[in-house]
Amino acid sequence: MPINHEEMIEEIEGHIRKFGGGFGEWCVGTAKDSRGPFFRRHLAADLGDGLIYREAFTTSAADQVLDHLVNACGLRPDRGSVPAPGKIVFVYHQARDSGYGARDTELGVGDSGEMGTGQGTTQPARPVFHKLAA
Repeated sequence: MPINHEEMIEEIEGHIRKFGGGFGEWCVGTAKDSRGPFFRRHLAADLGDGLIYREAFTTSAADQVLDHLVNACGLRPDRGSVPAPGKIVFVYHQARDSGYGARDTELGVGDSGEMGTGQGTTQPARPVFHKLAA
């Protein structure tokens, strides 16, 4: 059920505070459909990454939520996990201690989400998901 963007921001910020971790450890993006491959992988793998998603009334409202969470709160934008933006705003905790996340500091990840390979080329940084102990 769609909710207005102020309620969505409040719910998402509350979820992050409850789940834990700094705002910069969380990723946010938008999607057209919560039944797509990104969401199915999360459900099937039981990743324990604190995934939360909410539906906005419009794509414009979803973009406002994303902009607020990135610019005011410091969440990392995830524009690569879902092929097309939409009214669904999703947020998940991204572990940075292994996989691609651990190499970010070694290889250098820019604000654009690009990760250097050390060979003059870049590849998109992929989210690394870990089940966290309760």
